[in-house]
Amino acid sequence: MDDAIEEICQLPKGVVEEFVKQHRETAKFSNDVSVNTIRILSVLENSKCYVPYAVMRIGGGKNPLDHIHNGGLLGPVDPATGKIFSAAVDYEGELHEVHPLTGETIKGFEIPYWEDVKKLIGKATRLYPTVGFVGWDVAILEDGPILIEGNTYPAADNVQLPFTAFKRGTKFLFDKFLDK
Repeated sequence: MDDAIEEICQLPKGVVEEFVKQHRETAKFSNDVSVNTIRILSVLENSKCYVPYAVMRIGGGKNPLDHIHNGGLLGPVDPATGKIFSAAVDYEGELHEVHPLTGETIKGFEIPYWEDVKKLIGKATRLYPTVGFVGWDVAILEDGPILIEGNTYPAADNVQLPFTAFKRGTKFLFDKFLDK
């Protein structure tokens, strides 16, 4: 292991992070091929953190990623309950009631530690008060959520694609934050 670390330290660029072992419930969707994360959009307004949108990013099995552009799926999450409320969608717009490889039911899945997830997002959002809109990626471990990263451009397709099943956009989720 020390040899590997030494070799990595000699590389001109790169980032080394600890291994993330996800919660057994979120792992059911990908057989540990990918870490399935939750993309949560936060809006900071008057020192209050709002979560108007969340989606579970699920590895599709083609690549070891949960990213929609690499074969992943998006399952829309009710920000109040932490439950996936519809079938997941892939990049082509195809809906998936069950995971195509594992057969696990997607709609109705309840994200573990959801209240802790929202507290983590609230804390992270307040650390950067000059950034009013962030897309946070959170992984769920056996003992709770961890923050993977924050994105100031949180990929509009991650927001729009899950609503294709309803044949509507998502502006209504953000109307109360937009200047009229």
